[in-house]
Amino acid sequence: MVEQEQKTVKPEQKSTAHEKQEMQDKQGRQENQGEQKVQGKQKADKKSDGTQKQRKRVHPGIKWGKRLLVPTLCLIALMAGLYVGYVVIGAGDAGDVWKMSTWKHVFDLIFAD
Repeated sequence: MVEQEQKTVKPEQKSTAHEKQEMQDKQGRQENQGEQKVQGKQKADKKSDGTQKQRKRVHPGIKWGKRLLVPTLCLIALMAGLYVGYVVIGAGDAGDVWKMSTWKHVFDLIFAD
C-alpha cells in the first residue's frame, strides 16, 4: 500500500516540477521583454563584447533631404509621364502639356455625361 501511494505522488511531483519550469520560463520571457522595452535602441547598439558603440549624429539637412527626395522624384516622374503620354504617344504639342486648359479638356472628355 505504501508503494501505491508513492506511485501516485510521483506523477504529481512531475507535474508540479513541470509547472514550476513553465512559470520560470514565462517569467524569464517577461523580464526579457521588459528589458527590450526599457532599453529600446540601446540594445541594438551593443557590440558583442558588451560595450556600446557610439552612433554618429546625422546632420538635420541630410534627414530633410531624405524626406524630400521621394516626393520630388514622384513629381518628376509625374511630369515625365504627362509629357511622354501627351507628346510622344498622343502626338500633341509640347507646349500644351503644361497648360491647365489642356487637362481640363481631357478631364471633361473622360467624365462627360
